[in-house]
Amino acid sequence: MKTTLLTTLVAASLMLSGLALAQSPKAPKAAKATNPTKVTAPAAQPTKVTAPAAQPTKFTPPPGPVGPPPQAPIQLAGMKIQSPAFREGDVLPLESGCKGRNISPNIEILDVPKTAKSVALILNDPDAPKGTFTHWMVYDLPLTNLRLDEALPRDNTLIAGGKQGRNDFKSIGYDGPCPPEGFHRYEFAAYALDKMLDLPPGATRAQLEQAMKGHVLSRASLMGRYSRD
Repeated sequence: MKTTLLTTLVAASLMLSGLALAQSPKAPKAAKATNPTKVTAPAAQPTKVTAPAAQPTKFTPPPGPVGPPPQAPIQLAGMKIQSPAFREGDVLPLESGCKGRNISPNIEILDVPKTAKSVALILNDPDAPKGTFTHWMVYDLPLTNLRLDEALPRDNTLIAGGKQGRNDFKSIGYDGPCPPEGFHRYEFAAYALDKMLDLPPGATRAQLEQAMKGHVLSRASLMGRYSRD
C-alpha cells in the first residue's frame, strides 16, 4: 500500500515537472548571422591629359641686303591713246605705210597721271616673221607735247620737246608698216614715266626699255592693222 502511494506521488511529481517545462517560454532562436554588405568602390577613371596646342613656328628670314622698295603696280586703266586717223582694230591709213607716203599718223595721249614727268611712245609689229619689229620710238615727251601731228620729221629731237630713237630699219624716227604678206598688227604703246629718261637721241628699243624699268606709272595702247597686198 505504501509503495503504491509513493509510486503515485512520484508519477504526479514528474507530470507536474513536465507540464511546467512545457509552459515555460522558449528561448528565442539566435538570429542568423547576416553577411556584411560588400561595398565596391567605383573604379578610378584615368586622368585625361590634354597636350597644349602646338604653336606655329614663326619663320624669320635670314638677314640679307636691303633692296629698293617694290615698284607700284602699273595702272592700265585711266590713260588713253587715240588717233583721229583710225580706231582700235581698224586698218591704218594707206599713207602711214609703204604703200603710201610712209608718214606717221596723228597720235593723241590723254589722261596721263599727274605725277608723271614724261611719256614714251613705241610702235611695234608683234607679227613680224623674226619676232617683234620696232617701227618708231619717241621718248622724253613733256606733258605739254602729247598731241603728235601727222608726218613728224625724222629728226633727232622734236621742236615741241621729245627725242626719237633708232628703229629696226636702223633709221631715226618713223618708218611705217610694210608686212611681207597679209595683215599684221601694229601696236602704238604709250608709257607714263615718273622721270625724264635723259637718253640721247637714237636709242635702241633695248636701251629704251632698260631705262624705263621701275619708272612706268601707267600704260595705254592702240592697235591698228596694215597689209601691202
